[in-house]
Parts: sequence; C-alpha cells; structure tokens
Amino acid sequence: MLSTDGGRVASLRLDGVELLITDAATALSWGAYPMVPWAGRLDRGELDFRGTVHRFPIDIETHAIHGTGYTSTWSKVDDRTVVLLLGDPWPFGGRVTHTFDLGFDRVRFELTVESMVPMPVQLGWHPWFRRTVEVDDTAEVELVVAPGRMVEIDSHAIPTGHLVSPSAPPWDNCFVELAMPPRLTWPGLGTIELRSSCDHWVVYDHPEHAVCLEPQSGPPNALNTRPLVVQPGEPFRAWFEIVVTG
Repeated sequence: MLSTDGGRVASLRLDGVELLITDAATALSWGAYPMVPWAGRLDRGELDFRGTVHRFPIDIETHAIHGTGYTSTWSKVDDRTVVLLLGDPWPFGGRVTHTFDLGFDRVRFELTVESMVPMPVQLGWHPWFRRTVEVDDTAEVELVVAPGRMVEIDSHAIPTGHLVSPSAPPWDNCFVELAMPPRLTWPGLGTIELRSSCDHWVVYDHPEHAVCLEPQSGPPNALNTRPLVVQPGEPFRAWFEIVVTG
C-alpha cells in the first residue's frame, strides 16, 4: 500500500523479511518514494525555464534535491493509488498520480505527470534498501550493477554534461547504458532485480546501513540541462518494477 506521507512505500517485505529502511530522522532517508517534479540535485535550487528563473529551498549542501513530492502529503484514491496536486513552491501546478500493482513475483510502480501549462519535469524513485536483514544481520547485501558509462560531475556533484568511464565504488553517481538490470542479493533470503522505463540509474552506497538504486528519467539537474516538457493533454509516464528472481 502506498502511504500518503510522500507518496512512498513505507514497507516492502520478502518472505516476511523487511527490505526497506522504515524510519529516519528526515523524509529524505526512508522508504521508497517518488522523486517529482525533479530527481536528484537541482543546482543551487534554481530552475531556469524559458528565460524565467525559479528558486526552491536548499535542502542538501547548496542544492535542492529530489523534488517536492517526498515531503508532501498525497491524497489517497484507493488502496493502490495516491495523487499529488503540485503547488508552492512549484510554480506550474500539475498533477502527479502514483500507482502500484502487486503480483506473484513483483511489484510495479507507475508515475503519471499532467499539467495545464507547458511544464518541465524529471522523475524517478528512491528506494532505501537495508544492507543487512533479519535473516542474517552479519552478511551484507550483494550489489550487482554493470554500468556502461557514468555521468561526470563537478566538485559540487552537478553533472558537467560529459559521460566518462565508471569509477570504482563506493558511488554517489549516475550511470547509463547498463548491461543488465541492477540486482540485490541478501544472503539467506533471496535476490531482487530492478527494472524501469527510466534510462538513468543513480547508485548511492555510502551509508553503512543502506544502499540506494534510483531509476531516473534523466541525470541530476536535468530540469536545467535537458528538460522533458509536459504539454497540456500529453501526460508523461514512467514505471519501475522490483522483481524477485531468486
């Protein structure tokens, strides 16, 4: 079930074992939440769209991060759907619908963004997976990511516009051209595979207690560098699946 708190999945269990971080001091660091109307860092909290600069609250270092949806209260439509009407400080309005469908071996999420005016958008999902689980709290999760290229970033973690060869982990980086879907294996429990219509993946594996694999429709700061513009009557949709493979 989707929570109205940030539109997020608050709990995700495999064979009764919790996979997600289920609480944290801030909304930024728990569950699996949609990132909308942008994903990742927005440089200096500024959006320059068609000659007008819009400013947003700074919430990490010198940037605004992960949009406004994860700190908002969404409205419940039914047991599988929540909706958010975008508002202040987002100047364009718009409507976001987040749905999930639970199958035998997978859970599928879909985001739909609609607008009455031309509006830039970037979206994604930010799951916080536990490094260790109750089955074996001494064996860390095994992460398999096979990126083709990495988005180069500057000293402020903002993309430079270039793609480079992937560095060695640990990562707080965005990757493209993955050779295979990312996988997470918890010894003694099982393996999940992550799939998405989004073609960028951010991997954040610095925390001692968690790893994050985040499908995004573009790189960080894409609202300024390569925005997808939603037009009236032309919604933007994306999906994300978590599939049990072993």
